[in-house]
Amino acid sequence: MTWSTHLRRHLTWPRVVFALIFAVWMNKFLAVEPYTPGRIEPTGQYQRVYARLDGHYLHLNRLSIFFDGDLDLSNQLATWGDPLGTATLPTTTGKNYLYPVGSSLLELPAFALTHGVVLLGNALGGDRPTHGYDAFHQRWTFFGTLLAGFATLLVGYRLARRHASETAALFAVGIVGLGTGLYFWSVFLCGYAHAWSALTVALVVDYWDLTRGRHDLRRYAILGALLGLVILARAQDVTIAALPLGEGGLELARRLWRRDHRGAARMVGYAGAALAAMVLVSSPQTVVFMRYFDHPFGPYSSDNFMQWHAPYLWEVLFSSKHGLFRWTPLAYVSILGLVVARGPERRYLAGYLAIAFFLQVWVNGSTWDFWGFWGFGARRMVGVTICHLVGAAFLVDALRAAHARWPRVLPRVALAGALTPMVCVNLDLSRRISDYRLFPLSEDVYDMTGVYLDSVTRVARSFDRDWGSPSAWPHNWLWAWRHGLPVERHDLLFGGERLWVGNREWGQPGVVVRDGFRLTAGACQRHCYGTWKLGKQDGVEVASPTGGASLVVPLFARDHVTLELTGSARPPGFELGIDGRWFPIAVGKTATTTYRLAVPPGVLIKGPNRFRFRCADGPPCITLQRIDFVYQPR
Repeated sequence: MTWSTHLRRHLTWPRVVFALIFAVWMNKFLAVEPYTPGRIEPTGQYQRVYARLDGHYLHLNRLSIFFDGDLDLSNQLATWGDPLGTATLPTTTGKNYLYPVGSSLLELPAFALTHGVVLLGNALGGDRPTHGYDAFHQRWTFFGTLLAGFATLLVGYRLARRHASETAALFAVGIVGLGTGLYFWSVFLCGYAHAWSALTVALVVDYWDLTRGRHDLRRYAILGALLGLVILARAQDVTIAALPLGEGGLELARRLWRRDHRGAARMVGYAGAALAAMVLVSSPQTVVFMRYFDHPFGPYSSDNFMQWHAPYLWEVLFSSKHGLFRWTPLAYVSILGLVVARGPERRYLAGYLAIAFFLQVWVNGSTWDFWGFWGFGARRMVGVTICHLVGAAFLVDALRAAHARWPRVLPRVALAGALTPMVCVNLDLSRRISDYRLFPLSEDVYDMTGVYLDSVTRVARSFDRDWGSPSAWPHNWLWAWRHGLPVERHDLLFGGERLWVGNREWGQPGVVVRDGFRLTAGACQRHCYGTWKLGKQDGVEVASPTGGASLVVPLFARDHVTLELTGSARPPGFELGIDGRWFPIAVGKTATTTYRLAVPPGVLIKGPNRFRFRCADGPPCITLQRIDFVYQPR
């Protein structure tokens, strides 16, 4: 066998693709520097290394388990800091507040191995810290997270390959591995458990699909054990149980329809075995949560944490505030692939994966903080990465089938797509030169790359202003039509509620939360609708509404709200309209004053609230400096 034959035999496309993705991941992983440089020593202050914010507390769990054999974090918090103030958070049991321990346990072997390497190196003359919070410990502990994310791609490829071509499966691996949030949470912010979440869910889906149609004790026990791992990684992802539950429920119904009572009883027994295995495997976390919070879901069970009517369902996908489809458009494209699945087997799998995907959208849309605070995109949706991988594979195969059916169409579409930016640049530059905004007949030289990029940016912004961002279609059109606003306001307002109140503060006597903004040109671009006159009064920026103008402000808290308007109005007063209801505001003098209105319950709505102004002798009624909203339970 010649070397070229040997190379062709072993250098397959799957190996090439996975090797390239792993090389990219490792290159970026090793290039990430800790925020706190130099040697890390205990100071009692929070030091951002690689474990940041939530990841900081997950790592403290790990240190406490490994070094102390307990979960009393008082010494860890005193040593390494408590940036989110968890030591003051109350629990129903009086014990210390605790982040989920499951992911800390999953990464414990990697930490133990890293610590062993440090001890061995120090025994041979090294001088690395052994407290476990230094950069070396954290980097190589979190290397396990990178491997978990990479294993997700391997499992997803295996699943996609059973139902799609090799080409489609490999394209899907590239799309998901480099074009979705899995890349960020596996390579850059590895202190969070999202890559483990993606892996455990992928294992459940892969095994469920591999053994589909088989109903026996072993299969359901293994599925239950895998679901237990899902709970350890991230409890909310247990909704993936809908796949075996749906299949098992249909089989139970079929057996009952055939009057096969023994078979039906066996199905109930299999369900019991799956439940027992799930409880057993997840017990390290659920038992701890029961001891610390009197609830198997721990801190997620606190009052007002979940609002099961999912008030922020579509924000999870379409809001510019960490919406999944807005930050990772390829995730949108891949989910569309589930819709175009070809053949009964693929459609069966695609249907179940679509259910799993939207169950997670519902769960995340039900949380009091749908955006998940800081991070890249919709971080809590990383668990359903397997849905994106399979959907992307189905989409690629659908495109290949379309190309086979209409071989001349796709090349022409691709050519038109490649030429469109160049044509747009020419059209834009021609207009700008004709308007004397850019005059190239002088002796100046130009940064042509900058000229091209500026032109493309202007065209894209013009398209976005007129038609909305494609990654929010069709939601932005429907939203604009429903609220009577330009489609461009979708990105500025949808999901951007003001007056956000934490779930622990909600409805608590004595709580006062204030939020507001000055009527600057920037704020008006977002919140002012209609014609507003902008100017300055005593050196302060002000804005005056003309006839029909309004302020558009979405609010998180909509009860127990007092509205404060700071500005000057003409006596004897004006009327303030809130979504069609009018309230009189008395004015005693023209000087700058803060006018207050306790908004009655039920007046403010979810979505953009319209605030209008009118007075008897016509506009302008008021010159505004700022508007504030105050939440204070009465």
